[in-house]
Amino acid sequence: MKSSKHWKTCRKNFQGLEISFQKLPRFGSSSGFALSELLAVLVVVVVLGALLYPIVTRSREAAMQAQCANNLRQLYLANTLYAGEYGMYVPAAPEINGEDSWRWHGSRSKGRGPFLPAVSPLSSYLGQSGRIQPCPAIGVFSPDGLEKGCGGYGYNVYGVGSRAFMGDSGDLMANAMKPKEILKPDETIMFADAAVPVGSGKKAPLIECAFLGIHQPPAGTGAERIDPAGASIHFRHKGRASVVWCDGRVTHEKMTHSSDDRRESMQIGWFGEKSDRLFDPL
Repeated sequence: MKSSKHWKTCRKNFQGLEISFQKLPRFGSSSGFALSELLAVLVVVVVLGALLYPIVTRSREAAMQAQCANNLRQLYLANTLYAGEYGMYVPAAPEINGEDSWRWHGSRSKGRGPFLPAVSPLSSYLGQSGRIQPCPAIGVFSPDGLEKGCGGYGYNVYGVGSRAFMGDSGDLMANAMKPKEILKPDETIMFADAAVPVGSGKKAPLIECAFLGIHQPPAGTGAERIDPAGASIHFRHKGRASVVWCDGRVTHEKMTHSSDDRRESMQIGWFGEKSDRLFDPL
């Protein structure tokens, strides 16, 4: 009796599972997903992706520009703290002709390798890292380059990092400007996004450049021996360059002209009028 009753219970449960299985949706059936419905979902996903891509791209570019601005503010603050201790801004290249090369952003010993940012004159004023934080938009740059280590930023070598506009001759790069000597800090560039091309052709790779090339070095001061080699402000943030001025402001400037067609095609040039006014501290 117990065996017969157990068999009836099992049979009833099996029949219940069979009925449930028959109720499951099947591909192509009226109660399941048709191929046209799956294609419609796929089209919606593609359209949404196409609509969201520009928004995501713009957000990413805005974030990189904001990070670049923070890096420039940090450089300005470091240079200001340096000036507070030494009475002048950091010299751009105090030993530019020596075997052991020193720059505002680091040093190297008897060679053409990258400068070591850990031994920059500004390193002790750059927070715990002691390093210049690179612009996040320079990831496509060539890994080579004589000025690698400057973070992709150029220094106003003539108007802030030296005394060229003061008419000083002698060891031009040994001393820089004093903050009080810069008469219009809100109109004098301190640092900006920078780069220069190497090699030939319009698709030549870009490398970091630690100096901002101006239209014409001040004559009669010895600055002519340091060739600016044309424009070096790099407008890499969607056609704009981030700039920090001697009053600490950060702006994002649009290129107005360049030194040649090749650099212009690479978004390297200047902004403002065709003169050195924005580099001249006087």
